[in-house]
Amino acid sequence: MRNHAETHPNRNLQRLKQAAEVAILLPPGYNLGHVYMGRGVTSALPELNLERRNRHGVTYRQVMNNFYVEIERCIRLGVSYDLFWNLEGLELNGYREIVTIREDGKVKVVQNGHSQILKKARMLQRPQGEPPQLAVQVAVDGETPPYKVTARARVIETTAPVYYAKGADKNGVYRNQYVLWELFGPQ
Repeated sequence: MRNHAETHPNRNLQRLKQAAEVAILLPPGYNLGHVYMGRGVTSALPELNLERRNRHGVTYRQVMNNFYVEIERCIRLGVSYDLFWNLEGLELNGYREIVTIREDGKVKVVQNGHSQILKKARMLQRPQGEPPQLAVQVAVDGETPPYKVTARARVIETTAPVYYAKGADKNGVYRNQYVLWELFGPQ
């Protein structure tokens, strides 16, 4: 990024700040998931459990699914977007559309001064094909604790390759992994 900034010194920063057409708002307290999957200390924390229910009885998974589906929608339509936490006092001027992901599992869309509440995120038709599969085998060795548990997973590709990005390395370069998975336990 530093190299890009140095080779483009006359950028209009105000225009760049207002380049996105859509603002997608996530409820406070929700996050984008395991930032350091497999490398950090966020694994198996109760507050990141996707099946945890919020005060409306809606799972964390449902709320985050709505968020990610709205992001996917923008990407598939080629629409630029910004992501925000829906914090009090947040001013969102200049966006064609504001999408608010709600904790009650619904999605509020405001466009041209008109507001509508949807039961869920707006899903676009996805490309044809079969989704990838994950085959997992778990073996327990021993009859009394402590047990030795061995887990083997195999990704079954179908019509598209499967990759996961762990984030940028110390030089800012993203090196995608073919597969990266975590095992939660002991349940």
